[in-house]
Parts: sequence; C-alpha cells; structure tokens
Amino acid sequence: MRRKIVLAITIIVCFLLQCTVFKALAIASISPNLLIVVVASFGFMRGKKEGLFVGFFSGLLLDVMFGSVIGFYAPIYMYIGYMNGFFLNGFFFPDEVKLPLALIAVSDFFCNLLIYFSLFWFRGRFSFGYYLLHTILPELVYTMIVSVLLYFILLKVNEKLEAIERRSAANLVDKLKEWIVKIVTSRLFVVWVVILCLFTFVLQHLFTLQIIKGSDYLDNYMMKIEKTIDIEGTRGNIYDRNGVLLAHNELSYTVTLEDNGTYANNKKRAELLNAEISTLIDMIGKKWGQYRE
Repeated sequence: MRRKIVLAITIIVCFLLQCTVFKALAIASISPNLLIVVVASFGFMRGKKEGLFVGFFSGLLLDVMFGSVIGFYAPIYMYIGYMNGFFLNGFFFPDEVKLPLALIAVSDFFCNLLIYFSLFWFRGRFSFGYYLLHTILPELVYTMIVSVLLYFILLKVNEKLEAIERRSAANLVDKLKEWIVKIVTSRLFVVWVVILCLFTFVLQHLFTLQIIKGSDYLDNYMMKIEKTIDIEGTRGNIYDRNGVLLAHNELSYTVTLEDNGTYANNKKRAELLNAEISTLIDMIGKKWGQYRE
C-alpha cells in the first residue's frame, strides 16, 4: 500500500510539473516528457508488471486531461512500461546510468513515433521529416537533460521503498514466529486442540449426514410419513335387457400390515408385530360384531 501511494504521488507530481513549470520553461514550444521518464524508470527498476501499471495510469491521466478520447495514451504508455520491464533481470544495476538513460531516450522516441502515426500519418499528413526535426528530436534532447536529475530522484525513491519493504517483511516473519511460539506455549493450547478435534468430529458427522447419506435418510423419512397406494376403481352393476341384476359390487375390507419399524433384535420385532396384529384382530372383531347386530 505504501508503494502504491508513493507511485501515485510521483505520477501526479511529475504530471503537474510537466504541465505547469516545464510548460513555462518550454523552448520553441517544446517541453520535456516527465511521465515517460517515470514509466521507463519504474519499468526497468521494478519489472514488467509495475511498469505496465505505472504506464497505464500515467497514460490514463493524460487521456483524462488532454486526450480527445479515453484510451489513446494509456495503451501507449502501458506497453512502454511493460517493454522496459524486460531489462530488470541481468541488465539493471543501481550504479549503472548509461542503460537507463538510453532506455528513456528510446521510450520517448517510440512514444512520439506512435503518436505521429496515430494522429498524423493515418490522417494523410506525411511530413515525417518536419515532425522529426521540430518535435521528436528536440523533445528527446530536452527530456534527456531533465532525466539526468529526475532518474536519480526516482532511483533513490525506489531504493527507499525497497528498504522499507525488506524491513516490513522481516518484521512480519518475526511477529509470525513469535505468535506461533506464544500459542504453542500457552496453557490454553491443549484446550484449543481438544475443541478443534471436537469441531472436526462434528463437522465430519454433519458432512456424513447431509452429503454422503442425506438422500438415504430423506427417503426413509418420506417412507414413514408418506405412502402412495393405488386403489382400483369399483365396477358398476351389470343388468340384462330386462333390468335383471346380473353382477354387482360386494363391499369388502382388506387390512394390509407393513413393517417399516426399526428393532433392536428379532425377538423384539416379533413381540411388537404380534401385539400389533392382536390389536387389529380385536378391532376388526368388535366392528364385525357391531355390523352383525
């Protein structure tokens, strides 16, 4: 977070200097491109990813303030920052000045070249020699003069940020180790381990009930509370042509006993089923006696 804030402030400050102080110090309407120095510098000092982000937000700032459309300068500066990131490993050394300045010069030239092709050449204005001599090269020289000082400022800012990040990382590791040792040596450590084991057991049991055997338990529950039985429809009376009854329905009762219970053993099952059957026989006997009377 600290680095992001510093980068944002750096971009904004360089943008304001480029649009105010150096506009007043312009030579033949030519002023240095400070943002291209920032993008190229952080690209080869920090790598492709940071160069890409710094370039994108620098270009986006130019789009918002001066662009006719949003999205013209942002991709140009983004690609420049990304390409400079390829020179981080094996090429960048803090005490080496020639390569960073050369990359800044190439970045400024490439940026102006893309702007020329996008804004002039595709619109039929082919005076490249005039644009090269009166815009690209003068801005390149002015930018390189300013880069000698600005690059060293950006280098010191980056070194300061890296030193703070290294100390923060070391402090974080030390605090983490201290926290682990404090927890392990605490008297409540055993209690927390027991609670964790119990929680794991309950979680595993819930997973078994809900996920592994959930459908089976649901089917058994539905079987106990809901049962679909198909009943055949009654047939109507049949008469001959003289109205004599040939066939009719005789009301009858059928008792069906289904065993859906759970028992401790077969003996207990037999006792409960026999008691249930005996109760049904008594009930049917009483009903049959009342019917006959």
